[in-house]
Amino acid sequence: MKGVIIYSSKTGTTKECAQYIKDFTNYECFDLRDKAFKNQFHFSDYDFFVLGAPFRATILDKPMKKFLKKYGNYLLDKKFAIFGIGISNNAYAQMNKYYDNLIDESEFTVWLNGKIIIEGVKGLSGSITRAIAAQYQKDNKPLPEINKVDLEKFCQKLTTENNDITFDIDLKALKLKYTGDEEETEEETEEETEEETEEDDDNE
Repeated sequence: MKGVIIYSSKTGTTKECAQYIKDFTNYECFDLRDKAFKNQFHFSDYDFFVLGAPFRATILDKPMKKFLKKYGNYLLDKKFAIFGIGISNNAYAQMNKYYDNLIDESEFTVWLNGKIIIEGVKGLSGSITRAIAAQYQKDNKPLPEINKVDLEKFCQKLTTENNDITFDIDLKALKLKYTGDEEETEEETEEETEEETEEDDDNE
């Protein structure tokens, strides 16, 4: 079975996790923001997909949203697993919303928490991140970190058939359901516009 890791990463946390999974599994690995994905990725080449992306302010990273829009229905004919990155508990429901029924159809899905990274984060994302970091400091709480124990377990489940391995936060087990028609919020529109501007700047 030929596996591949498909991820998007804005500040590097999801990339760190994807690289860890790659080293553990020897799967091929593609960053959705990398030109190599457009030039070298062929969906039909793979039997197993590992999807990972961050949520910022409970909004799924735009490159993964685009990937799911294009390939989501085709994934139902494949085997796949999902890992989510973020620091908000609300993101659990948001993840179910953006991935739709893929969570129920996945082999397994895990939430790995996230880091607060301020350096290099601009605009709305930077303002939100700084505010969150300030609140942690005010409450005398340690800043969140990646759940490395669950990351290790995730890798083990990818390479073994051990069904006894459980996660701290298993989204498939929680069976969180999103209901109702989703309307694009002003916050989401602003963040996506910001990302498009940044991507355009990168391509200039």
